Amino acid sequence: MASIPPSFRIILLGDIRFEVAEAHTVLPQRESLRRLAVHLALQPRQPLARKQLAFTLWPDDDPASALANLRRHLHLLRTLLPPVAREWLVVSSQHVVWNAPPDCYVDVHAFEREWATVQDMEAAAGLYRGELAPGIDTDDDILVRREELRQRYLALLRSLAHAWMERGDWDRAGRWARRLVTHEPWDEDAVRLAMTAMARAGNRTAALDMYQTLARDLQRELHVQPAPETTALYHDILHRRLTCAAQPDRSTVPVFIGRADELRQLTDLMRSAVQGQGRIVFVSGQPGVGKTSLVQEAIRRFVDLNKAQPVHVFYGYCQPMSNARDDRPYAPWRHILTAAATHLAQSAGSAAEWLSRLLPLVPDLAALRPELIASSQPDAAALCSAIRRSVQALALRRPLFLIIEDVHWIDTWSLDALIDLADVCLSLPLLIIVTHRSGFMMPSLLSAKRTLRRQRCAFDLHVQPLTPSEANRLLEQALGSAIDAATLEEIRRYAGGIPLFLREAIDSLRESQQQRLSKEKGLAGLRDSLRLRLRDIGERNRHMLEAAAILGFSFADDELRHMLNWLPSAYASALDDLIARRLLIDTVTHGSDEYTFSHHLIHHLILSDIPAERAAHLHEQAARSLEMVHAGRSGYAARIATHYETAGCALAAARFWMVHARESTDLAAFDQALKSVAHAESLLAGTSREVREVQAQAAVQRGVIALHRGETASALSLLQHAIERSRAFPSLYMYALVTHAYALSTRDHAEEAYATASQALELATLLHDTASIVRALNIRGVSALMLGRVHDAIEDLQHACASIDQMRQDDADLRSVVAQTTQSLNHLGTALVFAQEYTQARKILDQTVAMAQHSGLRRLEAAALTMIGQMTLNCGRYDDAVQIYTRSIDVAGESYKPGMWGKYAGRGWAYVRMGECAAARQDFTLGLQVAEQVNSQYGTLLMQTYLTFVDLAQGRMPAMSLTHLAALASDAQIHPVVYIASLLAGHLWRLLGDPHRAMEMHERALQAAYAANVPSFVLHARAQQVCDQLLAAPDAAGFAGADAIIEQARCADERPIQSLGWLARAGGLFRLGQIDEAVLSVEKGVIMARACPDQPLIGEGLALLTQIRAASDRSAAYNAELAEARLIAERYFAPLAIPLTMPQAHALRRMCLEVLLPSSAQCVSASNQPAVINVSRKRRAMS
Repeated sequence: MASIPPSFRIILLGDIRFEVAEAHTVLPQRESLRRLAVHLALQPRQPLARKQLAFTLWPDDDPASALANLRRHLHLLRTLLPPVAREWLVVSSQHVVWNAPPDCYVDVHAFEREWATVQDMEAAAGLYRGELAPGIDTDDDILVRREELRQRYLALLRSLAHAWMERGDWDRAGRWARRLVTHEPWDEDAVRLAMTAMARAGNRTAALDMYQTLARDLQRELHVQPAPETTALYHDILHRRLTCAAQPDRSTVPVFIGRADELRQLTDLMRSAVQGQGRIVFVSGQPGVGKTSLVQEAIRRFVDLNKAQPVHVFYGYCQPMSNARDDRPYAPWRHILTAAATHLAQSAGSAAEWLSRLLPLVPDLAALRPELIASSQPDAAALCSAIRRSVQALALRRPLFLIIEDVHWIDTWSLDALIDLADVCLSLPLLIIVTHRSGFMMPSLLSAKRTLRRQRCAFDLHVQPLTPSEANRLLEQALGSAIDAATLEEIRRYAGGIPLFLREAIDSLRESQQQRLSKEKGLAGLRDSLRLRLRDIGERNRHMLEAAAILGFSFADDELRHMLNWLPSAYASALDDLIARRLLIDTVTHGSDEYTFSHHLIHHLILSDIPAERAAHLHEQAARSLEMVHAGRSGYAARIATHYETAGCALAAARFWMVHARESTDLAAFDQALKSVAHAESLLAGTSREVREVQAQAAVQRGVIALHRGETASALSLLQHAIERSRAFPSLYMYALVTHAYALSTRDHAEEAYATASQALELATLLHDTASIVRALNIRGVSALMLGRVHDAIEDLQHACASIDQMRQDDADLRSVVAQTTQSLNHLGTALVFAQEYTQARKILDQTVAMAQHSGLRRLEAAALTMIGQMTLNCGRYDDAVQIYTRSIDVAGESYKPGMWGKYAGRGWAYVRMGECAAARQDFTLGLQVAEQVNSQYGTLLMQTYLTFVDLAQGRMPAMSLTHLAALASDAQIHPVVYIASLLAGHLWRLLGDPHRAMEMHERALQAAYAANVPSFVLHARAQQVCDQLLAAPDAAGFAGADAIIEQARCADERPIQSLGWLARAGGLFRLGQIDEAVLSVEKGVIMARACPDQPLIGEGLALLTQIRAASDRSAAYNAELAEARLIAERYFAPLAIPLTMPQAHALRRMCLEVLLPSSAQCVSASNQPAVINVSRKRRAMS
């Protein structure tokens, strides 16, 4: 091999070219040629199979064409290579090799070498002139390698910025950080790096400009604000709290005194968590002992020592309740997930279905992902699961540390979510650290700790007070060595080793300018010490502290700013002074809150010193400020209500307690919602219109809560009461009517639901309330479907869809428009399925599924899938139907119980027709359980009818007769069950050889089908009727009816009905002695049945075919057909043994007659129906 010229280079980053000395050879802009060159250059000295290489480059060509293309491109590439490199392109009959010497320079390989020094890193960064092989966009291998190199380059830039920061060279650090921001403008970690470097280098203006550019871009493109950490850094730079420094001044970092063992344990736990073995760590100790400081110091040390392994740290904060009603569900998780909202929205693993569940908790997600829609059915289990999924997504993206402070105040819902994360901690890089006071623990928290210990997930860390020597070190560090021994001893005795007390004593000494305390006077108590500090802070600062204390222990900058309404300069000056005095802390650890008091004791002291009259005035100001700042956002109503109530504004407080009740309902915190409703009612006095309106809201909300809890009987009563109370308030009255109509529809009261929805629609139309019009039309359309008025339903639902187009122009909340659209499309698709307009229905239902998936509306997605499954079932595509119903069941989960029995019914019937009776029995049993849970008489009777048929199909004695079930359904006017029970009974009579009784039952099925007004029911009943007629007395009218049914079923693509029509023709032709035509017809019917595959229909067709062949002495295929028919009877459908005269036929005949001709004991009235249902369930369990 020829030696390589020292100046020969292959460049693939930023361009594709070959360099020899000063000469550059750039490849033509032919993508296939450039792809070939890149593949060879990146795999030197590796034989590449010609066929595989040709397929990789030209996958759409046939092999001969691909190889011809490869041959031409190899020739062209050789002519373009510099002369010295042409011999390195070795081509044989089987392989292609780029046989360049090992020292041949390729910039990609040079860039991928390991770095030893900062200079090596900078040299490597200089090699990255752009992305790998620009212009190639169709080669997956190159695209994957390109992204790997890009990520390596970004990591290199980040490492360079950190390396120069550690060396104190802020200019060079800033240069690399700005380059990183150029490539990743929305990477807020990179933006913070660049802002920090520029500010410390003295370029404060550029750092502030970078933040403002980021904020503008995020608002314009995503309609969101920068992350709290970025905003906090901006405030630090703006208020000059981030100082300039030529070198990092380590001496300014306070020395952390003591806690060596605790720090070691925490950092070890962090290291294990990063490796995928996390824990839930409980850090306990006395108030003021330094739990939070210990955790923060451990995190700081870990981050300093592990800069190559970045972690995410998010804080949640549990707040004390001012009263039992002030319980704020999921408070710490609201803080954590709000701070992490940007990361969740951008995470590839964040599915819309569970992000939508988080919307009531984290409203910011709606701005980040506008397609998300909050579920209309609150579900605590689903919300807890969504919290779990969000934590998993964050931990998979980057090691995650969650800090939850003061869990001795944790709410029940947050605690349940914490316990649910135990197994996640043990399997992912996730560490959860919770702090709580020792000796102050709720029973629920104690029980949770025991549960977590049993799961080997909990780790306890108790923080002790400082030892005397540690206390001395802290005092000497703060006050110097001049302090006398007597004063030291008195401070130690006063503080008891509690760091908070020690620091307060130090501050008292400093502020009073004493180097020792008077032995006559002695140290004051902590409260007196704090009052001493607060006495001289100035009137303006005092007013700010009082306003802040009224807002709460933690508060947002905007809240305080609006409450005080000061000039910006005066506000900034006072705030900086209070932070400098360590009375307030500038923090981003509590979600949206930007400031906290340095300790609860300081907060309580300031509150206790505010005169009552001024406190009431400040509480009213705070409520109005919160209203203004957080208008339209959830999670603040309880705070606003508490402030108004404390200020004596009872009516305003009651209004916001009702808002809190609605928010709690959305979070499925139903008990808390009822407490808020009751308290709102207790605040109301008098009979003014405003008071009566809030009372009406309370009545409606009680009904809504009962409905969401599944207590539909109670909900109907409560909503009826709410309707009466809300008549004077049109919008509320409409909402009550629509909700009542929906509750009626869930209890099968379709007529009442239709009438109530019509009433709501009339009122909404008068008020031009488009949103209420759409809601009323949706419910009325569904009620019309339940009543069998298919065309009325289609008309209503098409009107709803048309009205939504108007909402798109009128409604500012586009998310509600999407939800309404999805719901209306689903109902319209359902109506079209019932009308047998399958093509149009499938198009609309597919659109519904896509919209529901995109918006996370699982219940609507499952409902649309159910109707697609029903359509597929009607068409006889049973395998597809099973898969679609299974998907529907999986998507629905536990999100909506009332609709689940229908899904089990559909899948179970598909299983029956396929002959899988065991699977069908399991589905029908599950469906029966669900129907009974939701008190659906329709679902209960339908499942019992199906279970009776499965018993017969398996040769078992059923618990109830089909005739009796049809009678129960008829008494309750549940026409679909009357239709199905009568249809199955007629089928059995035909197998028993009694066509007249079969016709009688099928006539009853037809009348029920007409009453239900479902075209597919009518078609099936007519087909069975024609079959009976042609078997009994064939005539021209019967054959014409069969032909019409076959044609109608063909147009609707309903294979089972087509098969039944052909079998009916065959039976009539056989009776007339037209054997050849009969055989031809029955064969068509069997072929159609096999396409489903419908085992009972196949068996019935084969049984008829064997009779025809036996009568005509055509036995060529007789034995095989008879054997198959008997096999179907034995395995799939036992009653088929009766016409086949198999040995078990006599027993099966007796069993069928008992089911079809019930004893008098079973002939009970509908008034005893629940007892009959319960008895039947016990009998089935015994069998």
